[in-house]
Amino acid sequence: MQHLDTLKDIKKIMERSSRFISLSGLSGIAAGVCALIGAWLANGVIEGSTGSGANGEVRQLRHANLNSSEGLQTYLSNTLVQIALGVLIAALVLGFLFTYLRSRKTGTPIWGTTAKRLLINVSIPMLVGGIFILKIIGE
Repeated sequence: MQHLDTLKDIKKIMERSSRFISLSGLSGIAAGVCALIGAWLANGVIEGSTGSGANGEVRQLRHANLNSSEGLQTYLSNTLVQIALGVLIAALVLGFLFTYLRSRKTGTPIWGTTAKRLLINVSIPMLVGGIFILKIIGE
């Protein structure tokens, strides 16, 4: 009888841990497609610029001071930065949309402990990576 209870406990723990995987599989595909489109657009900006167009944009970013409002405006008006922000926003929106549709279809809540852990575990590397990229550009 004790063995049967142990097996039931193990089954319950396994069901609870894998009941709802927070992200839909389509979310990952959508993020990849967004990244490919963004890379294609950025390549078009870099290849399509004659002479110092893209180099001028990168040089402009390197000399911009993020501490001033003018420097922040320079970053946000840069075509490559706009593409990067567009890709990030599109991937997040599509990821949320596909995850919401999946959770509605399966009848499971979208915001649970798994989703909270996922948000924390994804946001920390994203913030550190963003700061690292800004430091590299600023050099």
